[in-house]
Amino acid sequence: MTDPDAVEQMSPTLRTDRLTELGEGHFLWFRAMVEKGMTPMTAIVSATRNIAAAYHKLDQFGTLEAGKSADW
Repeated sequence: MTDPDAVEQMSPTLRTDRLTELGEGHFLWFRAMVEKGMTPMTAIVSATRNIAAAYHKLDQFGTLEAGKSADW
């Protein structure tokens, strides 16, 4: 979660387009990928497991397994 004081100091554009927070753009991306032919599950894996693997963080998150962040 972003510090509310930091958000208040952002420009209006950045305040609306915060790429690190889940928002409408993420859902539009999923819809677009499915419309382009991805299965819903492939889109979910692309946005979770594959991103974690790309950042070399698969040991911490990206899949639902005991000991990972989603297991808290």
